[in-house]
Amino acid sequence: MQLKINYLSQNLRLSGVEDKELFGNPISTSKESMNPFIISWYASDSEDKTNNGTLAVLKFEILKSAQDCTISISYDAENIFNSQLENKKFETKNGDVRVISPQAKKEYKVTYKDGTKTIKTEVIAGDKKLSLPSRTKKKYTFKGWYTKAKGGTKLTANTIIKDNITVFAQWKKVTVKIPKGIKVSAKKNGFAVKWSKVSGAKGYEIRYSSKANMKGAKKIIKSTNRLTKKCRKPAKNYYIQIRAYKIDSEHLKVYSAWSSKKY
Repeated sequence: MQLKINYLSQNLRLSGVEDKELFGNPISTSKESMNPFIISWYASDSEDKTNNGTLAVLKFEILKSAQDCTISISYDAENIFNSQLENKKFETKNGDVRVISPQAKKEYKVTYKDGTKTIKTEVIAGDKKLSLPSRTKKKYTFKGWYTKAKGGTKLTANTIIKDNITVFAQWKKVTVKIPKGIKVSAKKNGFAVKWSKVSGAKGYEIRYSSKANMKGAKKIIKSTNRLTKKCRKPAKNYYIQIRAYKIDSEHLKVYSAWSSKKY
């Protein structure tokens, strides 16, 4: 079996070869100064020709004049791998040679902005997905990252990037409506109260007091729109108010105003 590596000598200089002996010692190796460089192994019919692994490691020195180009890798007609690697692009970056498949995508810069503040930049290439960092803000919910500060298209982790792009955080202010339809029923020792559900509310806070100014009011949190409370006095002796709440992006409660008093 024979492996042939063809490269542009004005870009690279082959500086070393390490055989991994996947098929035993090579029977011949050309001089490192030769281009193309050829290394051959002997494989008899009795050998296992289905081995997978590293045949050899070739070390290249990147010359100062190096430009993006191609390395051609091919096998002889006895091709035991049933495939050919040809015209694989390589790029020089930070002193490294990176070999890329022809289908590899280019690198693009993604800049994340929240208002005028840059939150993060990242480079997307190949199958790498967008990180889409999360954001928090009091009294707001985070809508996501969009191609425009207002409107635009929302990005997902699977969004395909085709150019350098700046994306923007979008927010929705948390608004909570005041509970309505409040009905109070007197009990012998306490009261029962129910009200209409508030859309999107995560829960409700009920307060009651024997004073009209609600001084010293006691408070109860409920996730449902009804409450039965045992007290020392019946409902006619209490002022009752209710407010709804939602949860913002910082996991804090955002309340509505209090409802009108029920007595």
